[in-house]
Amino acid sequence: VADIATTNTDVDLPNNAVQSAQLVTASFDPNDKTAVTSSHGEEGIYLIDEDLWIDYIIRFQNTGTDTAFNVVITDTLPTTLDPGTIQWGPASHTCTRELSGPGHMKFIFANILLPDSNVNEAASHGFVSFRIRPDLPLLPGTLLENTANIFFDFNPPVITEPSVLVVDFSTGVIERTGSSLILSPNPTSDLLNVLLPASADRT
Repeated sequence: VADIATTNTDVDLPNNAVQSAQLVTASFDPNDKTAVTSSHGEEGIYLIDEDLWIDYIIRFQNTGTDTAFNVVITDTLPTTLDPGTIQWGPASHTCTRELSGPGHMKFIFANILLPDSNVNEAASHGFVSFRIRPDLPLLPGTLLENTANIFFDFNPPVITEPSVLVVDFSTGVIERTGSSLILSPNPTSDLLNVLLPASADRT
């Protein structure tokens, strides 16, 4: 859970806290870019009729052998995302953010002094986040694909695995009551119950 406090006047207090549940597995690349849609539906799917936003998190870790003094993250957005809708999210450390050209983003952690994982594993991690909307209209089957480049001091960039969302329509069936047939549960991936009214034509 992350909470934000400010000395300035805040007209929208309900958006000052965010919660994120992350699945922790065994060995993994600590430098990655992940995407979560606003409907929190099926992983890897952007639903045209349900989703509005995509929340991205770029995570990084200093797995070198010494302190990282500066970390820079660059991200060139694909044309399928609308840079005019970007909303900056929280970051693990103080940083500056830049947006230039057709979707060229840069996050600069100047003098971050990020310890290496051998010295302090817990403090060797960092992240940035932002949310964005796709450039509409979208067609089913469109791929919303993006990578990030993470520079630790003067080393070559660490390039994240692509974050990929596939555009699709929701497959949910609207449950209706009254004289109409009833389908339940909705949605389902296994057994579907069909209940017909007594007056229904069953031929």
